[in-house]
Amino acid sequence: MEIGENNLLKFNFISKKFEIEFCSNYHLSVELSDNFFRYAVLDPNTIKYLIIREYFFEIKNANQLSNKIVSIINSDEFVKRNFYSNTISISSLNCIINSSGQTTENEKLKMLELETDVHENIKCDLISHNDRLLEIIYSVPNSINNLFNNYFNNSSISCSDTILIKNYLNELNLLPSLKVHICHNTIYITYFYNNEVIFHNKFIIKSEEDILYLILNTTKQLKISREECAFKISGIVNELTNSLLKDYLVEFKVEKSKIENTDSSKFKIVLNQII
Repeated sequence: MEIGENNLLKFNFISKKFEIEFCSNYHLSVELSDNFFRYAVLDPNTIKYLIIREYFFEIKNANQLSNKIVSIINSDEFVKRNFYSNTISISSLNCIINSSGQTTENEKLKMLELETDVHENIKCDLISHNDRLLEIIYSVPNSINNLFNNYFNNSSISCSDTILIKNYLNELNLLPSLKVHICHNTIYITYFYNNEVIFHNKFIIKSEEDILYLILNTTKQLKISREECAFKISGIVNELTNSLLKDYLVEFKVEKSKIENTDSSKFKIVLNQII
């Protein structure tokens, strides 16, 4: 690995059981945002992570992002191997959740234009729920789309919001719930009522106090009763965040990753983020 890209590598786990000649038997999961690129190699037979790597960087636009990721991929000895299957998750894009039935491409464009910046490639993830489809609508810049086609052709691509919501819907009950996922400088907040997605959004955060403010403000704006709603927090929850939430929310549950095959606390934190 080149020295420049090695300096961006902030977390590096390689299992002793990883065998590079068997990459064609493994699954590769990739997640990218505007300030990180991470990937995990999973053995589908044992459901164990064999590699987890996280790179962090600072960029200003989509072209810089694609150039940086190309540089990382070219210098990384594992990620560009041929794997049995690939999935890609994009975390930095704003999305629209539509629960009113499937829409045309033009309708998707109009919905995006009302809420966020629109890039060249409009995409839509579908989630089947309560005998109907939820649309997760987002757009991807050409430079990132070309990166996928060049390096991860035939991969399954989705928005990170889609993965979160799918996981949430698999665990729901009839009680109202506010789910909060903390990922580095981003917080995802989703509110469910009667097994329906009532609210979903993500916000940029700079401090633990921002997390508390956004949770309390969302609760106030949606008129959520703290006594009747289950508050569930996942992702990176440090001691200060935990303490602040205890002071103001009193009752909440911190949800951990379902797959934890090491005693390393930092490894567990990464697993709470990795897709």
